[in-house]
Amino acid sequence: MQGAATVAVGANSTSMRAQRAQGHTSLNRESRKRQLQKITNENKAILRRIQNAQPYYDHVQWLEQARRNEEYMRNICEFDPVEGMQF
Repeated sequence: MQGAATVAVGANSTSMRAQRAQGHTSLNRESRKRQLQKITNENKAILRRIQNAQPYYDHVQWLEQARRNEEYMRNICEFDPVEGMQF
């Protein structure tokens, strides 16, 4: 009985290889293609939103705040701060 099962499994595996060689494809190939297309479209939409977004931070304001903070630091320090040191 065990020999017959082994032969049946071997024959089944051989026929599956033959089907692939003849051009039979996966049953869920279309589903995978649709899912990949959906993901691609979502990624494109996210990229478009990122590219169209207006900047939130104002670098000129940051520089002004940094200058003001350095001035405050100089005013409260007992000794002169080391040049180039950032706080």
